Amino acid sequence: MKTDKIFYTLFQIFPELLFQLLGQPTDFAQNYQFQSVEIKELAFRLDGIFLPESNTLIVYKFPHKSRQELEAMFSLTEWKQTRFYQEAKEEGKLEGEQEGKLKTVSLLLKLGLTPEQIAEELEINIEKVRQFIASQNH
Repeated sequence: MKTDKIFYTLFQIFPELLFQLLGQPTDFAQNYQFQSVEIKELAFRLDGIFLPESNTLIVYKFPHKSRQELEAMFSLTEWKQTRFYQEAKEEGKLEGEQEGKLKTVSLLLKLGLTPEQIAEELEINIEKVRQFIASQNH
C-alpha cells in the first residue's frame, strides 16, 4: 500500500502532533496507534488513521452503512460483544418499554384512572403521561 511518506512518518514517530493540531491534550496520543489501513470497498484506502488501542469503532462516522457493511469493513465477527452494540440494545429496550407503557395510558384513562394514578402504576414521569394525553387529543 502506498502512503504519503512524510505525514505517515511524522505521525508514526510523533503521534501527539495530530492532537496538537486539533488543540487537544497531547497525552491522548497514548491511547491510539497510527496505521495505514485499507478498507476493501471498491479500493477505499486510508493512507493513515489513528485507531484507538482498544480497537473501538467510531460507528457514527458511517451513518449510512448497515450493520453488515460495518462488519465487513472492519472484520467484525463478535459484533454483539461490542460496547456500542450493548449500549444501543439497552437504549432500544428502554425506549420500547417506555413506548409500551405509554400505549396503555388511553386504556387506563378509559377505566377511570387519573393521570397521576397512571404515572404511579406505570412508574413513569407524570409529565410524560400528560404529554401523551395532550398528543392524543390533537
